[in-house]
Amino acid sequence: ALFNLSGLAVSFKAAGDLGAITSTVNDYGNSVLSQFAVKADIAETLSKDLGLLRNNLTEKLGEVSGVNIDEELTNLIIFENAYNASARMIQTARELFDTLLELV
Repeated sequence: ALFNLSGLAVSFKAAGDLGAITSTVNDYGNSVLSQFAVKADIAETLSKDLGLLRNNLTEKLGEVSGVNIDEELTNLIIFENAYNASARMIQTARELFDTLLELV
């Protein structure tokens, strides 16, 4: 009796992406599983694409906001040289002031 039911045409109402259909239980089950497989494939593809997009955006963010070691080292050398030059100017001004005080 159960085997005979599997070949019996039944009217199914519209559900999800499947429209109303008259079909056997086996064929309707196959249609439902097919729809699930298609949606799962779409979801997996979308997940992979979004993962790649996230990785690309993360990489771009790192490029824009990351620290460039060469540039920072160059700036450090410039600031160090400016500090040394300022120190030499202060030392020269101090020596000049001391010399003027000795003359007076």
